[in-house]
Amino acid sequence: MRLLGADGAPRRLTWNQVDAAVSAVAGRFFEMGLPSEALVCVQGLNVTDTLIALLGCIRAGLVAVIVPLDFSPAEIVGVAERLNAKAILAARRMGDVQPLRSLRHLVDESIADIRFIGAFGADLPGGTVSFEDCIGYPRSGVITRLSRRERPEESLAIMTIDRGPEGDFAVARNHREWHAAAAVLVAELGLSRTSRLLCPMAPSGLAGLAGGLVSWLSTGCQLVLHQAFDATVFAVQITMHGVTHALLPDAVLRAG
Repeated sequence: MRLLGADGAPRRLTWNQVDAAVSAVAGRFFEMGLPSEALVCVQGLNVTDTLIALLGCIRAGLVAVIVPLDFSPAEIVGVAERLNAKAILAARRMGDVQPLRSLRHLVDESIADIRFIGAFGADLPGGTVSFEDCIGYPRSGVITRLSRRERPEESLAIMTIDRGPEGDFAVARNHREWHAAAAVLVAELGLSRTSRLLCPMAPSGLAGLAGGLVSWLSTGCQLVLHQAFDATVFAVQITMHGVTHALLPDAVLRAG
């Protein structure tokens, strides 16, 4: 697995390292006392941290509510209030914006029952739970909690935020639905375990999830993440990582 991070050196993780990090994230959720099937709002760039946070939620028996990248801290807290989410995981930095301090203040002033705000990265503001060691120095022996339902493929896996004429609304998606979204892409591209897939779409919607996270999991291919579309960087990544399959945003294809 080859992933480029938002801060510092790019993370390059093996499958074993990903598995250990996901278990460590799930363990951190246990430590913070989140009940089974609790909702966790997750807002993150198209980087390693975000994918591991989503998988950690699933392994812990929680439901990740994936918040769009353009949502402000106030909008994130609004989603948490409406859905009764119990925690928020946010990026330490998104470009020039550092949302954690604003989130901390807004949560303190809100009626939401938020147990904690978490993030990856160094130099986090006070009151933020760090998940950085889950990737760099994961502890062993974490007991995981998977769904106990008789048909886990039909249980709630994630929630995305869609937009309609009357505003934003949450869409619940079970495991069968989000895997089906990637199945067509995998078949059309002919992805396999030997493929190297470059994905520029953040996992903040079904397209980004299917094009990156789920395609990678279902095929075992190598995954390279592109944060925000830049043609020069995109081309460099293709060469640097020997990419065999690359996805492009529709707007780029129309412009080309």
